[in-house]
Amino acid sequence: MPAGLIAHLVAVIALAIIVNLANATTILEGILLGLIFSIGFIGAIVAGELVWEKIPFKLFLIRLGDQILTLCLAGAILALWR
Repeated sequence: MPAGLIAHLVAVIALAIIVNLANATTILEGILLGLIFSIGFIGAIVAGELVWEKIPFKLFLIRLGDQILTLCLAGAILALWR
């Protein structure tokens, strides 16, 4: 659990930097950046698990969907907070 918490914290800090650099100030901009971040970075890593570890496709979709929802929400919050 602590390792997962630290990993998520690092991802949200990286997203905060991207939100700041993109000057995102609306909910929609934050959600879009969270979506791009989650698919572009997290999705690529989870896709590696799909290919190399041969996890079931449904599990891939669950893991990616969780990351998309989490990071889109974080992006929206960070954009408004900015």
